[in-house]
Amino acid sequence: MLDGSQAGLAWLTILRRWDALRQGFSGFDPRVVAQFTEAGVERLMQDPGIIRARSKIVATIGNARAYLATGAAGEDFSSSPFHVSQRPANASGSPSRR
Repeated sequence: MLDGSQAGLAWLTILRRWDALRQGFSGFDPRVVAQFTEAGVERLMQDPGIIRARSKIVATIGNARAYLATGAAGEDFSSSPFHVSQRPANASGSPSRR
């Protein structure tokens, strides 16, 4: 859910703020985050423990909504090209054989 927050920043920055991010984004529960309104965005914008970039906050909420919509449409997110596999992909995008 937070890959967008890392854009333009070092992962160490994200990791240092992880606890505040987890708290601010309701334990990263997409069902809760998807319900955030403008008031939720404003609450997060006032939280000094997180990365306070409105575009990143709004994108995280949108990503939670998109994730839930994927499931509601009967799609399995693990089959998505965005799913992180334990095995590296080859040039065709298929898991490589070891």
